[in-house]
Amino acid sequence: MTIKLIKDIFIIFSGVRTPLYCILILFLSLSFGACGKKNKSGGPRPLSKSANVLVNPPTDNAEAVLLHTVDSATEFPAALNSLEPDVPEPEVRAVQALPPSTSGSNEQAVEIVQPVRASVPLRQDWGGVILVPDMDQMSRGFTSRVTLTRIEAHPIANDYFRVWVRVRNDAGRDIEADVACNFRALDQQAKETEFIPVKIAKDGSANAYFISPMPNVAYYTILVR
Repeated sequence: MTIKLIKDIFIIFSGVRTPLYCILILFLSLSFGACGKKNKSGGPRPLSKSANVLVNPPTDNAEAVLLHTVDSATEFPAALNSLEPDVPEPEVRAVQALPPSTSGSNEQAVEIVQPVRASVPLRQDWGGVILVPDMDQMSRGFTSRVTLTRIEAHPIANDYFRVWVRVRNDAGRDIEADVACNFRALDQQAKETEFIPVKIAKDGSANAYFISPMPNVAYYTILVR
């Protein structure tokens, strides 16, 4: 590549009385310009060791690990604000509309999602990997008034996790609730985050996220009271 570039330069300037230092400056500019281009293509960061444990649990501790699958899209648009600066944005999947409120109706009730609630501000520490837990395996820690319609675990810096959750109001009226997350790592006692108060309108939803208090999380439970 370098030899061809030199030949092309001398072909261009053949027969032209141009000082040699001008040719060298042009060559260096082209070379370093090509090398200095930042590659913004590609996908999310590779699975970290802690994320791989959730996707491929060790056989000797499989029952203690909440199984996850990798998803190519997030359903939390606000999560894009936590991406590391050089990570491409993943696909954002639109929130699925709720079923019609009356039988036989062709109208679709749009899900109302309130602003994100959290106890700490977002940081740009997410590598773009989206993990979705096996809801059949996940422990239930919430009342019949609500349904958890979406949960995502985002691996962040230093093997910690940010867990996003969408809580839907099924009570048929406006409600106030408190949401928290109980995290557990292998061979460690569980640690619970503080509860976040949320107000959810009738037939609406609220989003929240929680930062794991320890790295290398193996299991977590969303709590709603």
